[in-house]
Amino acid sequence: MTDSKKISIEKLNKRVPVPVSASVPVPVIERKARVLSTEVGVLVSEGDSVFVHTREAHRVFTGNTSSQSDSGFRATGMIRMASVLRELWLLTGANNHYADYLLINSISKLDVLKGDMQQNINRFISEFEAKKPEININVLRSSAPLSLSLTFRSPYGYHIIELLLKFDYLVRVIRTAIQKTGLDPNEGAQIIYQQTHNIRSIIERICAVYTQMVKQNLTTVNRQIVCGIVIPDSYSVTEEESVLAKKAVQLLGVVPLNVFLGQKKPIYTRLLPNQDVDSLKNLTQKDLSLGVAEFKLLKD
Repeated sequence: MTDSKKISIEKLNKRVPVPVSASVPVPVIERKARVLSTEVGVLVSEGDSVFVHTREAHRVFTGNTSSQSDSGFRATGMIRMASVLRELWLLTGANNHYADYLLINSISKLDVLKGDMQQNINRFISEFEAKKPEININVLRSSAPLSLSLTFRSPYGYHIIELLLKFDYLVRVIRTAIQKTGLDPNEGAQIIYQQTHNIRSIIERICAVYTQMVKQNLTTVNRQIVCGIVIPDSYSVTEEESVLAKKAVQLLGVVPLNVFLGQKKPIYTRLLPNQDVDSLKNLTQKDLSLGVAEFKLLKD
């Protein structure tokens, strides 16, 4: 046995166990198991945004005050329109047939306008393509595009942003055509002006109609109230509800029958399927007039 091993054995032998007194409790160390959270946090948005390259598109998005407008009048922007569309979208869940019709009508007009813009874009892009392969024309872009933060809380906000981006690109294409293919500046300016006017006309109209609905308390009118007036004993209608329903017809007009019956719906809706179709199958367009003359604010 080596000397090092002898020394280690001697050290072990010298270790004397410490007696444990019966009166002194031995401390017990409790180790708690680490509990991992099994709950998943809620989904959150990290923020959406788009880039625009033209002042015209930015003004359509934000609107402008009377001092900023060339005409001296305040223009409502897409931000306000997105807010109105969201309120109408929520109203579809309350069975408000006017909300359905406003959404259907407005989005239809916006989509037609989007198609018209695309036709203009195709016209100028085809001219650019005709220059190839000798000349490769690139569409003008901003040296410092502006990022727009999107805080919409309904699918309609994102739907109208598609129109904004189409308009932004159209303006860029027209400016490119003026600079590089000899488009008459007056013709280009006229196209931009007309498209801007068309967009703002749709925005102003839907915002104005919704404002009247709120002022006149017509947001509470729904299909159930109308059916209660037209179909006896189908629903108990108060005098106040009857007055409001007739006021809605006078101010907003009569919605198409297929919209009232839910056969034609907005692209995004919270309207639940009608569970009582049989009681409505005999309704006519005339029934929905409730026997009053309409002012037809919703006319096309």
